[in-house]
Amino acid sequence: MRKIVLAYSLIICVSLMSVSSVNFFVRDAYAIPNSDVPAPDGHPHSCGIPGHPQFIDGTVTWANASANWQNGILQNPDGACHQHRSNRDFGAFLDRREPYTASKVWDNRNYRVDLVGNFDLGHGFINEFPDIGGGPALIPKYYFNATQTDGKTPCNWNANAQDMITVAFDMWSAVQSDRSYLVTGIAFELTTDPAQADITIYWQPHNALGEWNPNTRQLTFASNISWYFPLDPAGTPANEYHFLSTALHETGHVAGLGDQNDIDDVMIFERGPGPNGSCFSRIDTDSIEGIRDLYSIPAPDFGDAEPWMYPVLKANNGARNLFIGREWLGKNPIGQTTTTWEWDARIVDLDIPDDGCFFRLPPPRVGGIGFAFVTVSVTNWQSSRYNNTFGYELYLAIWIDWDWMGGWNHPAEMVVFDRLRPSTWGGNTSSWVYSFPVPNGWCAPTWGRARLVYANTGMNLFPSGLIPNFQSPDNGGEVEDYFLPMYDIAITNVSPSKTVVGQGFSININVIAANQGDYTETFNVTVYANTTIIATLLTNITLTSGNSTTITFTWNTTGFAKGYYTISAYAWPVQGETHTTDNNCTGGTVLVNVAGDVSGSTQGVPDGIVNILDINYLVRLFMTRPKSPNWNPNADINNDLVINILDVYIPVQNFLKKWP
Repeated sequence: MRKIVLAYSLIICVSLMSVSSVNFFVRDAYAIPNSDVPAPDGHPHSCGIPGHPQFIDGTVTWANASANWQNGILQNPDGACHQHRSNRDFGAFLDRREPYTASKVWDNRNYRVDLVGNFDLGHGFINEFPDIGGGPALIPKYYFNATQTDGKTPCNWNANAQDMITVAFDMWSAVQSDRSYLVTGIAFELTTDPAQADITIYWQPHNALGEWNPNTRQLTFASNISWYFPLDPAGTPANEYHFLSTALHETGHVAGLGDQNDIDDVMIFERGPGPNGSCFSRIDTDSIEGIRDLYSIPAPDFGDAEPWMYPVLKANNGARNLFIGREWLGKNPIGQTTTTWEWDARIVDLDIPDDGCFFRLPPPRVGGIGFAFVTVSVTNWQSSRYNNTFGYELYLAIWIDWDWMGGWNHPAEMVVFDRLRPSTWGGNTSSWVYSFPVPNGWCAPTWGRARLVYANTGMNLFPSGLIPNFQSPDNGGEVEDYFLPMYDIAITNVSPSKTVVGQGFSININVIAANQGDYTETFNVTVYANTTIIATLLTNITLTSGNSTTITFTWNTTGFAKGYYTISAYAWPVQGETHTTDNNCTGGTVLVNVAGDVSGSTQGVPDGIVNILDINYLVRLFMTRPKSPNWNPNADINNDLVINILDVYIPVQNFLKKWP
């Protein structure tokens, strides 16, 4: 049924230039490079194995303090196999002086071991992310064996030990990337099927607290030790060992880290009994940094238009940038949603509409002049990266699919092409307004695409594909897609006039509503105290495109119980609106209190009782108004914008009343 509707819509658009679009938004399912693509300086990225064929092709990038990344020369500090996150190498086996060392690494369920000299096997990656072709089938599995290593003697597992080992594996699995352009892939899962086990765990007498054998993948914990099993090591008796500390250490070896000397590191090579015997309830910072270095790879930015029509996925040569940590569309490297990095390859893109560009278009099917309001940011506008020293500059192109045929292939669909010069901005962010002709009969709704690329001087930009390495040294920039025309009403601010109100009295609530869409809209707004409706303004708010207004609601607290209330406002979606996450806004907490309790031992802070302190405080503020320097709206109990005898009379009436 869906295919029939879409086909029919396409026919209507082509013939009558009018169509209804079915919306669904996806993040590319192939958004991470594999491990054998060429590096910018020409040496093969051969560290590790080509274990991720579903990931995209192209140049890889990695941070390196000593490298000249502006002209594409990226070299590992010691010439050994590189990693993508920092300029630190992985160290040498048994070298305990570094913040971390590595001697093993996982590529999905393949384990690579190097116990001689420097670790030369490069980074790994466990594809734990179903959205990019990974998931449980690729995650290493651990299994609690029923018998000891002799294959006969029962392990007689302590259930507390199994629980803490699981906690330890979960902590390592929870490490995530801290870099916008990288994804960290590390995870371990419990299995009850020994045939599926990559890691076999034993509970038996042993001459050490625990031991990981990387060659046999056997992990042993000593059953003949007096263990303390609670999570918090503070209560560990002097003659017992904190088990989670040992579990974190040994599972850290499983993840690939080596022993350390630092007593604050879970990978410390030896530890004693009692609460002070280098005990841990969480992973230390150095070890987390080591895991991030060991398991992080680039997470490119893709567009998010409808993939059945536009070049979005790798399969249809989607436009992509491999490194967007230095320049991006928009003011901040996070889009309008603050829940996630907008280029995070692990999840569906929630940043709809994407930021960086805002459009003003004539009504559908009507020609005229359109406008694109564009904001671009860089990390350092004074960098030599932007003075054309290396033959590269920052370019911006914008396309709009006027005929809704997909692909932005017609020459007239490129509406903006510009060379940007951050070195002239005077700051890290700059904005422009571009105008362009809009053809008669243009189809709506449709999609626009903006592409920002750091590339060769004078190059042409296309709405698809990966910029070749010889044209762009690091594929810097960003891709954003925009659903047009945009119908978007938002609540941008909610401000109660007071933080404390006497029960039965009123406060004002100021709500700022904005029309962030392309057309004039009439809509409704409802204000809530917790989940109770305070007021609704029906069909009285009309805003032209790009404008906002402040609406003042009055909340009469009569009938509301004393207590704290969260104040929020909701703009009812208008027809055609798909981005509704910004229709709701929360504006703080208001205390409905005993009328007259406006102060206490700390002036201006209610103390739960109406007494002489409240009266004295009101006398100090007598005849103050909103423009007075010492104005306190909470003291204007009757909400008439002046503190006078009418306000003083209220605590007299309620003298010695309390709440709660």
